[in-house]
Amino acid sequence: MNVSIVIQGGLHQHSLNNLEVYKKMGPVVISCMEGDNLDYIPDKKIPVVTSSREILPYVYNQQNVYYQVLTTFAGLEKVETEFVLKVRSDHSIGSIQPFLDAAKIYPDRYICSNLHFRPDNVFKFHASDKFIMAKTADLLACFRLCKERCENQAILLNSGIYESLETALKYPKGGWGSPVIEYPAEPLIGVAYNLPWGYVGVYPEVLIATSWLTVKGNIVDRSFSKQLMSQNFYIVDMNQCAPYLDKNGVRITQHNWEEIHHIDHL
Repeated sequence: MNVSIVIQGGLHQHSLNNLEVYKKMGPVVISCMEGDNLDYIPDKKIPVVTSSREILPYVYNQQNVYYQVLTTFAGLEKVETEFVLKVRSDHSIGSIQPFLDAAKIYPDRYICSNLHFRPDNVFKFHASDKFIMAKTADLLACFRLCKERCENQAILLNSGIYESLETALKYPKGGWGSPVIEYPAEPLIGVAYNLPWGYVGVYPEVLIATSWLTVKGNIVDRSFSKQLMSQNFYIVDMNQCAPYLDKNGVRITQHNWEEIHHIDHL
């Protein structure tokens, strides 16, 4: 399969140590922020793209989502192959074959890992963003829309990805981490707690997933979230990609919330 690997995020030894594995699968692009120590990259022939760390006041950057969007978008612009696999720099996997196999069957879907892919009853449109494989043109369009949403809050706030604060407060502790009323001074799961319209839910995962749905011609409708997700996404169980390392150096997948391992289990 004609595929490139985009290593996104702050430079980390996990991905740098795994370069030979990725290079066997296709061309590699490293995309990071200005200030990351590029001297750590062992292969100087690999293209490196950097983005500025300057964040304007009006840019939405909750959980550093704008940084993620910028670096991913910059890396995707350098890809020349039909397909691309976006990986996080602080994670690594021993095999990307399960992603390749899935892309052959579902070439027009957003193929991702099960890491932090939430069931529909826990969090709608919460697809994993740790490892993403798709057609390059589609993923580039997706992150272009993410970038536009972050840079224009009017677009973001009218994107259809929020839910009411009243609904959010009803989520079980396992679904939202802790009841939001325990943290009145903290930002609330996405947008600031004191937004007058009381809408929440702009995790990076949700922003990216709903942008994907939009560029693929879907109307983001929470009433049909399970149908939209099952028709446009596919999940790869990370246990099939062993050995796996997360940012803490853990060798097996560690899940902090309930997660699903197959798209039919939404």
